[in-house]
Amino acid sequence: MIRSIFKIIIANYLTLFIVSNYLVHGLLIENGFMGYTKVVIVLTVVFPLIKPLVKILFIPVNMVTLGLFNFIIDAFLLYLLTIIVSDFRIISQTIPAINIGSFHSSPISPGRFGMILIISFSITIVSKIIRWFLR
Repeated sequence: MIRSIFKIIIANYLTLFIVSNYLVHGLLIENGFMGYTKVVIVLTVVFPLIKPLVKILFIPVNMVTLGLFNFIIDAFLLYLLTIIVSDFRIISQTIPAINIGSFHSSPISPGRFGMILIISFSITIVSKIIRWFLR
């Protein structure tokens, strides 16, 4: 029991560190280690209590969207995290243009809600990979 909680805490630390420092630059966690600790405590303790309730509340919508509404639920919980923890902020960021061979894209500015969705998706993917390694 304690070992599994310790693995979840380590996975949350690593996930937040990787996403905030290497993947998405719109995620800011201030005050260093103490800021990460506050966010990880809320992620580890509060979210497992809130997320199932929100999922049960939105079962019909989730069934109609074939589970894609889970991304919106995760984004909502991430927004809730920005309200609960003052050291955790999400800012709007312009995603630079991509130039690969003959493919050229223009810069994208997704806005704050778009950044929350991008960060939520990134946290979900990185967290699943890290938890797979920690099994």
